[in-house]
Amino acid sequence: MLRSTKSVIAVLAVCLATPLASAQSVSILAEQDSSIYEDATGSVANGIGEFGFTGRNNGGSLRRFFIKFDVASAVPAGATITGVTLEVNVVQLPPNYTSDTYDLHRASTPWGEGPSDGFGQGAPAQAGDATWIHTFYPGTFWAAPGGDFTLAISASADMNSLSRHSFSSNGLIGDVQDFLDNPMANNGWLIKSRVETDRTARGFAAREFSLIPMRPTLIVDYTASPAFLTFCDPANNSTGSPAVLSANFGSGVGSDLHLDVSGGPPPQPSGMGMLGYFLIGNANDAPGIPISDGQFCLVGLGGRFSRYNVAGTDRNSVGQFDSLGNLQNTVGTGGPSGFGFDVPSDVEISGFPLTTIMAGDTYHFQFWYRDSVSGVGRSNFSNGLSVTF
Repeated sequence: MLRSTKSVIAVLAVCLATPLASAQSVSILAEQDSSIYEDATGSVANGIGEFGFTGRNNGGSLRRFFIKFDVASAVPAGATITGVTLEVNVVQLPPNYTSDTYDLHRASTPWGEGPSDGFGQGAPAQAGDATWIHTFYPGTFWAAPGGDFTLAISASADMNSLSRHSFSSNGLIGDVQDFLDNPMANNGWLIKSRVETDRTARGFAAREFSLIPMRPTLIVDYTASPAFLTFCDPANNSTGSPAVLSANFGSGVGSDLHLDVSGGPPPQPSGMGMLGYFLIGNANDAPGIPISDGQFCLVGLGGRFSRYNVAGTDRNSVGQFDSLGNLQNTVGTGGPSGFGFDVPSDVEISGFPLTTIMAGDTYHFQFWYRDSVSGVGRSNFSNGLSVTF
């Protein structure tokens, strides 16, 4: 098979490809937080104090607490958020406190964490502080005193003890997904007493708290979305039938990656389909190296390659194109459909030991095939596909 060009890629080792551990979790410390104090003049703030406050104290003074986490810097773009927990430590309760429920509302306007360092009664507002009437003191204002936030409640928790408390809900998952997909929409949350009556005040360990484990923490569970990037466009790299390589996750076999090829050369008049198999590499380059009637693109700095044609193993991907130009798998590694190739979990690229590809790794694939359109004894290559696990 492909004998006329086999020697050109004799360096390609035999073995292959990839596992998958896409479910991940990350703990994120707050990027900014700020307490605002009910005050018609906006002269009181608490930007960088060790404690944050929400609720109404025994003297009838009302506070609210804004907090924000930089989700987009901690979770890869394109990930799917599957779980979110916001944890805060309550370190102060008023005497004879009133039990209450505390709600998370999305902040709808950017706000500042200025240099004011206040405690229970706050401190004089300074430039950049959020206050009861300012988003950024002294010249930028909320649309309404007390902060701009959505009426919808993202999550709730009863915080009626000196301990760590958790907010978690589907609403919180939706918020964090939006913060990831649209970072400019991330203004964080407001933590607000539901009834805001006397003795509902709660004091939190803020992000500046001296003990790091006590600081507010956002725990995000997510599934990283694999990336499929095409290189060496077959429309440009082929003088015969430009077969197109595509991929998807969800095979349930080995690496969970399934590869397909379409648009290949039709069978010969005898009915025999054109044969080929998949290649894997640790590098890619375009336009690659001209070989026969295509471009071999699994090359580049430090590049090593291998081919999936090891008979009798799951590292055999040999197939042939049907009358519609789709690759039929002829060795039983194409999954239930019988087309394409289910990539196995292990890879042994030439010059490297057998290994298992981990989440975050990137490998590169092409399909190599006989091409009757190009002429007798000719071969060709599909486009290349970079897959990030």
